[in-house]
Amino acid sequence: RGGAASIYYTELMLRQLLPLKRRPTLMWATVSWRPARLKGYTKDATQFQLPVLKYYGVAQVSVLQAFLPQLSDPRMQEELRKNFFADLCCHPQVMGQQLVAGVIGHALQEEVQALGASALAQPSRAAG
Repeated sequence: RGGAASIYYTELMLRQLLPLKRRPTLMWATVSWRPARLKGYTKDATQFQLPVLKYYGVAQVSVLQAFLPQLSDPRMQEELRKNFFADLCCHPQVMGQQLVAGVIGHALQEEVQALGASALAQPSRAAG
């Protein structure tokens, strides 16, 4: 049920944003997850959202991916519970929001650098 809802609402949002007259540049951010007692410690909607995002050509950044290599360590799991999450569910607290902003900022820098490199390789439209 949760997977179908994630797919539906991701596509619904994209279908509303992409046709706008002044087409926005979109980047989908997965900023929280549920600490789970499952293998891998985490549960989020990325597996359902990513195919939709790829279909529409929308970049995705995941805060979870930034932490994933360390999440096999129970001490890191406890640190995140204490310092990242504001509640038992999945909502980041102030420090968590700062980490989210840093991860998104880094991803945006990479996108801008990639766009800059491709723009330099193409002739300018302004000249002419």
